[in-house]
Amino acid sequence: KRKTLRKLNLKCDYLFVHNFKVGKMYQSKFGGKIFPIGSFDSNSEKKNQFKKYKFLLISNLRMDRSLTKYPALRKDLKFLNLLSKFTRRNNIKITVLGAHKTQSLQNKEFMLYKKIFNKNFSFIPRVKKRRTYKILDNAEIAVNIDSTAGYEAASRGTKVAFFATKGNSAPYNSLKFGWPIKKKNKGLFWTSDLRYSEIERIITNLKKLRS
Repeated sequence: KRKTLRKLNLKCDYLFVHNFKVGKMYQSKFGGKIFPIGSFDSNSEKKNQFKKYKFLLISNLRMDRSLTKYPALRKDLKFLNLLSKFTRRNNIKITVLGAHKTQSLQNKEFMLYKKIFNKNFSFIPRVKKRRTYKILDNAEIAVNIDSTAGYEAASRGTKVAFFATKGNSAPYNSLKFGWPIKKKNKGLFWTSDLRYSEIERIITNLKKLRS
């Protein structure tokens, strides 16, 4: 709503943001001094290095959105089916970190993942007392599409695979890995290419990295 923002002429004194590049975008609209602090919640949680989960999927599914209104969700589902194929071929049990807070949406989310991964998964719902950052720390490898929790996990030292597969056109270009910094479509642990071979490549790369 940039036209509305210009009319309001809002001003800000201080900007506490995830990184300097994002801060510059806010500063161009509101002024203010930039303080890149990362994730305040993550910074407040002590790291836990015990590795309990071999393969953790950070869910980004929004069960209250329809495929008709949000067609890019089809790409997320396609990726999840490719990931399911990878876990079956490699005999990997995946743990899904749920995204929804309400019981009804949690149930829908669980049933969808059950359909995709069959019995080869476990599910951690997003309940009030869930210690999300401890779970992220306890993962040997975390798989992520475009969740903030993926960046938080990486900043805490977890090996994270980023599959930003919704496309390069607006508004989904802002979900590419590293945005708003312009990075290549493929890197050591990230890709915008929705192919099975990319899952194999990135997971292989992460396994080779030291924790």
